[in-house]
Amino acid sequence: MAVGLSVVREKQPIESRPTLAQLLDWLNLVQTQGLIQALAEDNPQLLDEIERHVLRLLNPAPPRDTRRCYRPTVDIKPIRQEMREILRNGLVYLQEGHEDDPFTEEISNLLQQAQDFVEAGNGNNAIAILETITAAWANEWEELSDYGADVFEIDQLLSKV
Repeated sequence: MAVGLSVVREKQPIESRPTLAQLLDWLNLVQTQGLIQALAEDNPQLLDEIERHVLRLLNPAPPRDTRRCYRPTVDIKPIRQEMREILRNGLVYLQEGHEDDPFTEEISNLLQQAQDFVEAGNGNNAIAILETITAAWANEWEELSDYGADVFEIDQLLSKV
């Protein structure tokens, strides 16, 4: 029995296999292509994987432009100030009893700045401007509505841009 245990306990050398890279290094281009074709014939799912990989190699994703800044470069402080002034002056105008719209034309002019950025392909600046205008509008919306402002027309202008 002791002899049997000592035989089982003897360490056997572990055979090491070459890596995939080493195996492929031994083959030339034609042999490598033949190997891939034979493997794909035996395993149809492998053909799908090969196709996806080939498409990625032939159509690589465009390199990311690391210079592109995702933060807006437009200074929104003057836009915020102008929007607040438009709303404040318009509210006073409505409180004085006037019924015509004091907002649409001036807010349209501000929104045109955002539209210009959209057309130039600079969505970040357009969004920064729209966010500034929308935030100011949303803060005053209820009070302006109470005084008879056509808030829905401005809402439509914002949505359009």
